[in-house]
Amino acid sequence: MTTSPDDQQELEKEIEQTREQLGETVEALTAKVAVKARAQQKLGQLTARLKGKATEATRQLRLQDRANQAKQQATQAGQQIKKRP
Repeated sequence: MTTSPDDQQELEKEIEQTREQLGETVEALTAKVAVKARAQQKLGQLTARLKGKATEATRQLRLQDRANQAKQQATQAGQQIKKRP
């Protein structure tokens, strides 16, 4: 089976168009993957930051609770001293 020069040119033109479309598709997929990877990285950073803030808030609350307990104990001790003759 032989192909005419016109058929050959048409086939080559279709192949070139297919290659261009494939290249565009690959570029679009690469861009999507890059966006997803950046989003996942940013999510990891934000998660770590939030965990750090939660840890610091917990530490501050524990310190405040200890300070309140010490204040209450000091107040009670002062009241007991005042009651002594």
